[in-house]
Amino acid sequence: VFFFFKQKTAYEIYQCDWSSDVCSSDLHVLSSVYPDAKLGGNITVSPLSFVEELLKTPHQAEVPVVLELSSWQLADLKESTVLRPAIAVITNILPDHQNRYSSMESYVQDKKRIYRNQDSFSRTVLNFDDPYHVAFAKETPAKPIFFSRGPLPAELEGGWLSSDTGRVRTGRSDSVVFSRNLKVPGEHNRLNLLCAGVVLTVFGIAPHIIRKGLEAFPGIAHRLECVATVDGVTYYNDSTATIPHATIEALHSFNSPVHLIMGGTDKEIDFSVFQSAAGIPKGIYLLEGDAAEKIQTQNLHRRPLNV
Repeated sequence: VFFFFKQKTAYEIYQCDWSSDVCSSDLHVLSSVYPDAKLGGNITVSPLSFVEELLKTPHQAEVPVVLELSSWQLADLKESTVLRPAIAVITNILPDHQNRYSSMESYVQDKKRIYRNQDSFSRTVLNFDDPYHVAFAKETPAKPIFFSRGPLPAELEGGWLSSDTGRVRTGRSDSVVFSRNLKVPGEHNRLNLLCAGVVLTVFGIAPHIIRKGLEAFPGIAHRLECVATVDGVTYYNDSTATIPHATIEALHSFNSPVHLIMGGTDKEIDFSVFQSAAGIPKGIYLLEGDAAEKIQTQNLHRRPLNV
């Protein structure tokens, strides 16, 4: 319904698959230039909640809309051609929702729908470090732009991390989009903000505005959210880290000892990947649920398990 009404307006729109952090940091910066910019989708804000406001926008006005679309939402659009983002983003491909899909390949096929109806004037932002980026870059009708933890090949446009900065190169332009002065912890958040910086650069936001906004981005609820410090112990809520890879990244974000509370519903994901990080927390505390039962069978005995 939202995309049907979108055809009747003049606002710009782009979609981001998977990462609420990328979407939210993009909106944080966009709002400083476009106060009426919107964010919706899988981030728990229905775009229908602001479609009436957009329809009242003067036709000549440009109002950016950022949508986070899950694989399920993309699957609902599989028979439609209304999804034609000016900028599409796939942050990475990791096993998820395997309790809802027959295979990893069927999950990936739904992810691909984000760029299927783009054209040569559009842009698809991809993770250069993800093995799937090769196929995605060949398949997308749009121009691929990349982001990476390390330097990109000279012939590619996109962003990369250095020890102290995030940089973006488009054409002959090379700019710093943030320094080490970030409010959000973790190397994975630096990569998220780099992806956001690439999107904002492609959208045409000035480098100094991007840098100021990304360095001031406070993070979002439930993603390594600092909620309290009591008796010298700091508590973080990372409850949206619902796959082992996300939990591993979070554990690597801290220098102080960590006590990890985890568990919940099993999404038919292989937890063995967590073995590499099982020795980081001083203690692991499992919440009741079928995921806790599965985790207990994964031989995570480098640290005590408390259920």
